[in-house]
Amino acid sequence: MDALEEFVADIKAKRVAVPTDEAATKQGLILPILNHMGWQVFDTTEVVPEYSTAGRRVDYALHCAKEWVFVEVKKPAEDPDKHEEQLLEYAFKAAVDLAVLTNGTSWSFYLPRSKVRVSERKFYTVDLMQHEPADAARVLRDLLSRENVGSGRAIKTAEAMLKSRERDEAVCGALPKAWAQLVSGPDPLLVDVLNDAVEKVCGYRGEVRDLASFLRDLSGVPSGTLRTGAGIPVRKPRSGVTFRKARTSSGKRPVAFTLKGTRVTVRNWADLSVQLAKLLHSRHPEIFRQCLDLRTATALKTTIFTEGPPDEYRRSYREVPGSPYWVLTHGAGPGTFEERWKRIIERFGYNGTDLSLEIR
Repeated sequence: MDALEEFVADIKAKRVAVPTDEAATKQGLILPILNHMGWQVFDTTEVVPEYSTAGRRVDYALHCAKEWVFVEVKKPAEDPDKHEEQLLEYAFKAAVDLAVLTNGTSWSFYLPRSKVRVSERKFYTVDLMQHEPADAARVLRDLLSRENVGSGRAIKTAEAMLKSRERDEAVCGALPKAWAQLVSGPDPLLVDVLNDAVEKVCGYRGEVRDLASFLRDLSGVPSGTLRTGAGIPVRKPRSGVTFRKARTSSGKRPVAFTLKGTRVTVRNWADLSVQLAKLLHSRHPEIFRQCLDLRTATALKTTIFTEGPPDEYRRSYREVPGSPYWVLTHGAGPGTFEERWKRIIERFGYNGTDLSLEIR
């Protein structure tokens, strides 16, 4: 623990008395903290007290190299924020880029000349009574140490912190709207993620239209509006084709499939898609290359095979071993298996009776 952190820890633990008036605050808190950050507090050309600017006075003007920082001090019992407009006016007129308003325990930092609204020029506040001493000391040092002020690093850090705050506020403000857009669409990946969670809870995958309706209800979109984000009506998967089961049971998970005499064991629905694609590619590599246009029959219209999924959809696909291709596994399940793989094997010259499925 260095001297600054130790002093901040003593303030927080009340081993250092917190003064009740402004003059004692300057002497008992402000000057010791500045001293611990490398400022020569007895050099009045470097730590200038009662600095005069535009007919007004600022408690301290810190000067190192070509850089200046204004520090305005108020007594601890006083809310320093009500004086920020005055400080910003002084700093702006004096072309000072960094200003501090403090009551000894709370240190608010401003960029007076930043091209944002005046109310947004405060970019950070350190509360020595609330923050951990190490964190408070680090921020004070980054923004106010003599070394960082003189080198210009303090201003760069301050500007980066302001941009970070603006970004965070923009993200927080956009979250409700973004969420509403995701669930009112709904987004294909969101539907897949929800379906995965449903399958883990009950063992079955839901129909896309049911999941889409549930998500739209979260956003307040009328449940009768069966639309995706692209404005395409949701269609029910085609029915009427039944795969022959080698073993019938009330189970929910596939354990194997047989395609035209070849039996392959699988671990789950996603692995079933991978192993089927692998077998088809090993038998018919030329036909496989011609099936890259296959898409799901639902309104989401997702490509089933691809030579490399986009990064944002990578979780929806798995690599087909022994090939340069990937296969869609999200959305795979008892509710979509029949519709999806009937069309796939038909492209390879098979029919529904050539594929049997064992489930448990």
